[in-house]
Amino acid sequence: MKLESLLGQFIVNTDVALRRLEASLEAFKEEMNEDRKKMYKMWGELANKMGKLVEDIVAPNIPRIAKEYFGAEELDFLGVRISKRNEKDRSKMREFDVIAMWNDDEIVKYLTKKKIYAMALRDDTMDLLNFEKIKK
Repeated sequence: MKLESLLGQFIVNTDVALRRLEASLEAFKEEMNEDRKKMYKMWGELANKMGKLVEDIVAPNIPRIAKEYFGAEELDFLGVRISKRNEKDRSKMREFDVIAMWNDDEIVKYLTKKKIYAMALRDDTMDLLNFEKIKK
């Protein structure tokens, strides 16, 4: 009878310990989910700050760099944080921190080859530089 009593106590104690462990694991799981949400929020804030770095420090220097290194006297376009959807897989997006364009024949040839329209300021309005070549 004593052995059966000890075995019964062992089973009850084991069951109680398992329930406590399950409760602890569930609390830990909830805490980890909350920590993960906080971390994602912090990563998002950091990404936004990095975007501000590009906007505040990098982008204002692009005209000077384009002039010094590429001979671009005047930029026709300067875009910051440009998003482009993938034409084949519409669920995918690409983001460009900075895009700078100027009227350069080599750039127009490259864009035409890639079937991308090149635009430039003509007098007081914008014009497509390679419309006829891409249209064909």
